[in-house]
Order: sequence, then structure tokens, then C-alpha cells
Amino acid sequence: LAEEMEANISIESEDDFKKVALPGGIVIWNKKQLLMLGSNGEFDALTKGKYLMTQEAKSSITANKDFMQFYDNCLDANIWVTSNIENLRTEMSMMGKMAGVKLTGNFAHIHFDWDKKKGQFMMIAKLRVNDEIKNMDFEDIQRIAEETDAMNNFPALFGKKPYGYGYDWENEELNEEDYEEAIKELDNVSEEDVDSLLNELEKELDKELSAE
Repeated sequence: LAEEMEANISIESEDDFKKVALPGGIVIWNKKQLLMLGSNGEFDALTKGKYLMTQEAKSSITANKDFMQFYDNCLDANIWVTSNIENLRTEMSMMGKMAGVKLTGNFAHIHFDWDKKKGQFMMIAKLRVNDEIKNMDFEDIQRIAEETDAMNNFPALFGKKPYGYGYDWENEELNEEDYEEAIKELDNVSEEDVDSLLNELEKELDKELSAE
């Protein structure tokens, strides 16, 4: 594959594994398993990859009951999604407070079944939500989605006021200069700046909720 893509990729040995280092990630495998791991932040891909490849069963994703239900129903191509994202706990907590409802404990199962004779895929999608959302009326869920505008408000954390509440993403186009300027601003934002902004916003949300 590397030769076909004319990519400068080398396979190296690491303990009992083979590995290919990628920008921001790694592909690591042995005779039984293959893991592709990536991140848009700084992390030790090799150490994390070796840990995941050798972890005990009780620490593995196979200990998750929802994942095993998903796994038991796997077809030709399958995607498992969870809102329990370890490295986004602060963001999920913040968005939950904005929405007024717990956002963790939700799972999505997506299965694709390939029919070779017909030349088509059949897709099966399942969404399992937590008890708090499950017991809500649909009108309340719709109201929260409309009132919070969580995705529209998120860019305001970086001082982009025009993209705040009520900003019409679908009908507004950014010109090339706006795009380049936004990229430069994001490049100058450190992880400490983002953490500080999130912490300040969370404090403000706590104050507002306490007042109500």
C-alpha cells in the first residue's frame, strides 16, 4: 500500500510488535491484533499503543457491556460511538450544564451489511440514551437543542463573537482571508488557554444555575 501511494513509510520492530509511526499517531500490530491510534493533541503514541495492546481483559473495552452487545451484532462494517469520552470530560460536563441534562452514558451502534449480489449496503443504526434523557418528553429535548445552540456557541470561547448565538452556519460562507485569520488565531491558542476558558465558563454556568 505504501508503494502504491508512494509514501515514505517504514515498518519497524518494537518488542513483540511491528509498528508504523504516523504524524500524530501510530499503527501497531502483532499476529493477533492491529491497532491504529491517533490524536490531535500531544501524547506518546507508542507507549499508549503498547499499553492498549497488552492490557488485561478487565481494563479492555470488552469489559463494557454496551460494546459487547454491539460486538455480538457486528456485520461487514461497524461503528460504535459513546459519549463517555475520557479526555473530554470537562467539555461534556460544560455542555451538559448548558443543556440542563446529563450527556454521558449514551451509545450509538451503526452496522453496515454488504449485499454482494445486489451491490448495496443495508445500514442498521441504534441509539441508546441515558435514563435522564430517556425519561424526558421529546418536546423538552427539542427545546433544549434549540435554546442551547451548543455547537454555535462553542467558537465564542475563542472570542469569535460573530459566530455566537444565532449565527447562521448554513447560509454564511467564510472567505479565504477569514479562514486564514481564524487558523492563525487558533494556532496561537495554547492548551492552557483553552483549559482556562473552559474553567471560567464552567464557573459562570454554575453561578447561573445556582441563581435559578
